[in-house]
Amino acid sequence: MEDRIVQYVEAEYEAAVERRHYIHRHPELSYQEYKTTEYIEGFMKEWGISYERLASGTGLVAFIEGEEPGKTIAFRCDIDALPMQEETNVPFRSVEKNIMHACGHDMHTANMLGFAHILSLHKELVKGKVKFIFQPAEELFPGGSRKLIAEGFLDDVDVIYGLHVTPFRTYQEVSIRKGAIMSGSYVYRIRVKGKGGHGSNPSNTVDPVVAASAVVMALQTIVSRNAHPSETLVVSTCMIHGGTKGNIIPDYVDLEGQIRSYSEELGRMALQRIREIVEGVCAGYGCKTEIEFEDGYAPLINEDTSAETAERALQKMHYATLNVMEPELGSEDFSYYLYKTKGAFFHLGVRSSQEAPVIPPHSTHFLADDRALATGMEAFLRILLEEE
Repeated sequence: MEDRIVQYVEAEYEAAVERRHYIHRHPELSYQEYKTTEYIEGFMKEWGISYERLASGTGLVAFIEGEEPGKTIAFRCDIDALPMQEETNVPFRSVEKNIMHACGHDMHTANMLGFAHILSLHKELVKGKVKFIFQPAEELFPGGSRKLIAEGFLDDVDVIYGLHVTPFRTYQEVSIRKGAIMSGSYVYRIRVKGKGGHGSNPSNTVDPVVAASAVVMALQTIVSRNAHPSETLVVSTCMIHGGTKGNIIPDYVDLEGQIRSYSEELGRMALQRIREIVEGVCAGYGCKTEIEFEDGYAPLINEDTSAETAERALQKMHYATLNVMEPELGSEDFSYYLYKTKGAFFHLGVRSSQEAPVIPPHSTHFLADDRALATGMEAFLRILLEEE
């Protein structure tokens, strides 16, 4: 079986690269992935794989059933791109203006297609049912996973696995860990309302600029005074906007920022402290306030037994070595699948070598190494066989 897996991946590799280049060249934004979905759908028809489109019209869920009974094991990829102008010089760079696969979802999709094609040719590898989730809108709150779950596509799933590319590892490395691996995200928007007037006579105003400045500084105490030093919490006010001219005190100032934490409880605590601090500071400066909170994605927490299964499988890799994943403060809507069922998420390295520069996702220069596709296809195959 070891040799067969490598043979299957090698036979699929060139076609997987071609598909990846096509997807990269033709990116589409969240919930606009119509052509991408049609592209995927065409292969499902060609390979005789049953599928169902999502109600949104973009994305689909396909499945292969084996002859022997077994679990329903799902694998997920995301198919959307980002609103960015690509600045790489590769021949397959995006032909769409201001749209780019800057987060590696072209790799995720091509990897899943290759995995699905291998299983369609070698159904003896399948016991029970394997589901292939081609999910739209990972990059757009509230995320495509929640809609997919609401449509019932996870109701029969016993365990789910997914991956994300990382430029912090080479294409010959994979990594995983148990527990929290990506943070939850929460957005806050604050309007500090005062009374505007001429900058030469501030005593006739209630200055929201001064109050907003005090709010920004006071919010920094949440991390230093309300979170235990061993816990990870980030509170960042990233936008401040107010006023129209240097001699006019405005009527209001707007602030916007975000919270990141591996603990939903800690994130909720920070939201409550934001409300208390903002209301208190603004009252002290004679201002009023409006506060709005928006949930991003929940913390992504790998279920222990699934992470252990994946770890055992990834230790058997031919194309890559296994490393321990370092938790990161990015967010992923794969987290909601793990609220619904067991599963785990792991990282697939995509840097060309240890010496190559690290270009992070969401950069206009981000580009993954094609060779990671062989690693990714093998990883999914190893995990499938370990689960069965």
